[in-house]
Amino acid sequence: MTVQGGDPNYSNVSLLLHGNGANNSTTFTDSGPDARTVTRNGTNVVISTTQSKFGGASIYLPGGSGDYLTAASNADFDFGTGDFTIEFWAYATKSQPLDFLNFISSGTTRLLIYLNGGELSFWDTTAGVNIQVAYSWPSGGASWVHFAWCRSGTTMRVFANGVLLTTQTYSASSPSGCDVHIARSWTGGGGREFGGYIDDLRIKKGEALYTAAFTPPAAELPGAGTLLPAGEYSIDCGAYTDDVIVYQYDPADLTIRPQIHFSEPV
Repeated sequence: MTVQGGDPNYSNVSLLLHGNGANNSTTFTDSGPDARTVTRNGTNVVISTTQSKFGGASIYLPGGSGDYLTAASNADFDFGTGDFTIEFWAYATKSQPLDFLNFISSGTTRLLIYLNGGELSFWDTTAGVNIQVAYSWPSGGASWVHFAWCRSGTTMRVFANGVLLTTQTYSASSPSGCDVHIARSWTGGGGREFGGYIDDLRIKKGEALYTAAFTPPAAELPGAGTLLPAGEYSIDCGAYTDDVIVYQYDPADLTIRPQIHFSEPV
């Protein structure tokens, strides 16, 4: 029996785009639990094997007006005052301004994540809150960077490549009823659209994954995986020379606890 490790809080995933597929494919698969429809707008957004962080492909967004992706509004995008995480890998081929994500309701942008003038911003236009931090993209954008925005309680933390860039207060209730737009200009016109590649984009509602500096994911983000039912199991650790820890997932309080720790091969 092969057991694949997974995300114990997979049910919190609102959207998960690995960007995998054949070169020039126009299918953008949501690997989250609800398998949402992701719609291509324009004719130039494709799966590309030119650049990828994981999986051999990523989503190519040319940065032109009308070329973006959309996921329709859903309660899973309505964060309210709860915790959430928005993260993705990005590789830019276009100069700033770069609008990464827009949460749009009734034709008006309510949440906007963008980089402009050396400022990385999370802007809640409804509440009038703009969480900004200075950021300079390595190699002028021609390098993969992992970005993450995590709200825990009334605190928003912003990360780039696992480095904590800023911690600011965000106590407003996030707007509801929004479609999610990837690489669309918030002004509705042209010029601000993100241009480049996006890989492993994940939105989680009800969970602040990162609350301190961390090591960015070293592999493609997990799906549901496989959890073993209660029972007795044998584990062959003979091939390992480092420490081996067996964890147990407790669905009652959504925690993972180390149960067995081998300090040497057995």
